[in-house]
Parts: sequence; structure tokens; C-alpha cells
Amino acid sequence: MVSGVVIGALTPTGSVDMPVMRRLIAEAHSLGLSVTFHRAFDVCADPLAAFDDILSLGCERLLTSGHEPKAEAGAPLLAQLVALAGPRLIVMPGSGIRPSNIYSLFEITHAREFHASFAYFSA
Repeated sequence: MVSGVVIGALTPTGSVDMPVMRRLIAEAHSLGLSVTFHRAFDVCADPLAAFDDILSLGCERLLTSGHEPKAEAGAPLLAQLVALAGPRLIVMPGSGIRPSNIYSLFEITHAREFHASFAYFSA
């Protein structure tokens, strides 16, 4: 069973496409699905304005690398977003999360959830 969707839409100028997102979120919620705004956030023109838009849309999560290619580089913005979000939105760091850096990212950002792809290799 599917419990949520990961979606995101930006305008050509790099802001959150509010009309499109409202329609997509309404459809997702009508199906009982939670909504995560995806890493389109990381290429938006103004991350703090986009963050406010995402909050106002009622998304449950934001998947982001902190407006950088990798979450480690975006850790300062990730920490700021986690603090700004409080209990209203889960900020989920993603991109380049590895066993070797996840704890330091947790210490810096205080994020409650992380997105990672860990490969298992046996010797």
C-alpha cells in the first residue's frame, strides 16, 4: 500500500508553482496520501521564500540537500530550515548521506528523518 507521494513543481523563474502544487496536493490528500516536496526545492530561486510557500501548502515533508548538490555542503541551511519548521514540517536531508556522515549531519541539523541509499557489500 502506498502512503505518500513525493512531488514538486517550480515556475520557469524558480518559485514554487502554487496553482500546480495546490492541485497535486488536493489530489494526493483526496487519496489519503501524505505529500513530500522533493528536491526541486534545491534549484529554486529563493530557498526561504520557497520554504514559506511549501509550509503554506501543507506538505508534510521537504526532501532537500540544503540548496547544495550534497547535504553536507547544505548543512547550515538544513539546520536553519529544521529550526524554522518546528513541528509543522519534517525537513528530510538527502543526497550524499552515508554511514560516515549521517551522525554529524544529525548533530548539525537536528533533522528527525534522513533520505539515504546505502549499498551493502559483503567481503
